[in-house]
Amino acid sequence: MSASEKQTADDKSSGPYQLFMLALCAFALIALAVETLAPVTTSTRQILELADTGVCILFFGDFLLQLVAPRIVCNTFSGGVG
Repeated sequence: MSASEKQTADDKSSGPYQLFMLALCAFALIALAVETLAPVTTSTRQILELADTGVCILFFGDFLLQLVAPRIVCNTFSGGVG
């Protein structure tokens, strides 16, 4: 399998993952809007804050994955040089 074929296969397999991250982003924005604009009880606010913290942890994990993954691929194709 050539590098371009592998890149195309990776792009196709990352589609559901990217859609999931988009849905998480939409959820975070909606939760923020609800927490800011609607009158919510203390327990609801705590649940929204806990969910927001969980989403932030997932976003940070995604950031680290996107930061490290290209280096792994580069090392694989270059034999560890670069």
